[in-house]
Amino acid sequence: MQPYRAPVVLLSGQFQPCLPRPAQAVRGLAGGVLLGWGAMTGLGCTVGNLLSGTMAGAVSGWVFGLSTLVAVWAGLKAGWAPRRR
Repeated sequence: MQPYRAPVVLLSGQFQPCLPRPAQAVRGLAGGVLLGWGAMTGLGCTVGNLLSGTMAGAVSGWVFGLSTLVAVWAGLKAGWAPRRR
């Protein structure tokens, strides 16, 4: 959210923070653990691996980028995308 919009949202009364449901908390925790494990075993983060690898011309950067695209596409096709309200 842009900083200049914060006062408008607060004054409108549409900002309603809420606690996540247990299933959302478990899913978020599992995703965080998997992200951390992947960053640790991949020796870096996704942005660094993709950008640095491809800019250096390393095959690993291109393989990672292609693998990420395939995984995201498969996740979207499987319906794992967050639902909009």
